Amino acid sequence: MIIEKVLLKLRQENGGVIGSSVIEKGGFMVAMDAPPELEIEKSSVMAAAVFNRLVRNVESVKVGAIDYILIEGEKGDMLVVDVGNVYLFVRTKKNATIAKIMGDAKDIGKKIEALI
Repeated sequence: MIIEKVLLKLRQENGGVIGSSVIEKGGFMVAMDAPPELEIEKSSVMAAAVFNRLVRNVESVKVGAIDYILIEGEKGDMLVVDVGNVYLFVRTKKNATIAKIMGDAKDIGKKIEALI
């Protein structure tokens, strides 16, 4: 599938990326590139539900649309990018260069949006 190739390229070009996935806003897995032990499918589907709820709450305080959310964890980070009808989830290693990953994720998000 083309989207998996795009996700693979993101991981190959960013040494800090462990895996990534594309999830419909309703929670359906579209594509992923991640090792099985990462359990990215399960965590991405749950995170999509949290992101949807957060978007509704943020809209009520008139901040505007959310472009992305960065969750910093003890063992690494998760970047969630809103890409039209889907979310792009990127799981990173601890101390990864998040600014580069974020820029690449936004660019890849545009490619994925054009494919969907």
